[in-house]
Amino acid sequence: DNSNGSDRKANLTSFKVAAYPLEEIMDGLKLIYPEHLPKRDIIADLASLLINRAQLKFPSKYLGFKSSGHGTPTGIMNGFFDEPYHITAALGWAKEIKGGNIDFLDFSTNCNVASLYNLNYSAPYVDYVVASDLTRSSPLPFKFYGERPDTRGNYATYFADESKDVPAILGAIVDKYGELFNSSDAVTWAASDEATKNGRTLTSWRQQLTLFDMSKMRKILEKIGGEDPYETCRAKIKEKESSLTGTVYEDHNSKYYAFKTAVPILFPNYTSFASDWDAVTIKQMSNRKQFQWEGSEVPTGLILSRKY
Repeated sequence: DNSNGSDRKANLTSFKVAAYPLEEIMDGLKLIYPEHLPKRDIIADLASLLINRAQLKFPSKYLGFKSSGHGTPTGIMNGFFDEPYHITAALGWAKEIKGGNIDFLDFSTNCNVASLYNLNYSAPYVDYVVASDLTRSSPLPFKFYGERPDTRGNYATYFADESKDVPAILGAIVDKYGELFNSSDAVTWAASDEATKNGRTLTSWRQQLTLFDMSKMRKILEKIGGEDPYETCRAKIKEKESSLTGTVYEDHNSKYYAFKTAVPILFPNYTSFASDWDAVTIKQMSNRKQFQWEGSEVPTGLILSRKY
């Protein structure tokens, strides 16, 4: 991406970057992988190998993974790990090498990754997750992109103060996004002709980002119960679908059940859910008030499931 010109190129000089053509790697792997093995499994294995090679080569105080690119409610790391066994194998391997949980997963720029599916299968291996239950379309004119935590080398500055722990670091990132997406510049631009073309409105630029404490999320998963809490919820949705109308929201042509509002309906005997959920969500930013979507409680921070 050369859109930022010389500034972006200059920032790259402080990093050692190695690029490998994926197709060539895939061709080579075909020589040793069985023909029947799905391509997605090969990509997941390769991504796991690179993650853990980096961990061994560059030991650090904290181990965290920042994912850029696209997102999905049924997969992490730009969709490289989309099957439950991809997620558990990759993160389990990283945890084993580290000798403890991965400190954080940062999906702050990925669309719709804050889902029960992704948190359920990541929960045993990670302490904190930053993610959004909405499409990450920035309601900012391009000239302000350089202020975002994930651009122009800004990301590393959040880790410069060694006295800060992981929740404080990630919380500062969430705060900065909240500041930008609620700024007067964002509101002005989102109401402009450019932002509202093709029938878009202010609510088309909704933004929400949540910092999850995964130790507390594991407690909720235990109380939901079953061999697989995600599948337990999916089964309950089929039983009580007619009662879940108020928990559904639409985001860019897809409909989702909101976890926070659906769980009390699906599990009426789970009376401590509200307080448990408050403990999970360490910090949350949204532009709910500024962008005029405060009339509805949903979305609430986490996708329960896509509505099919």
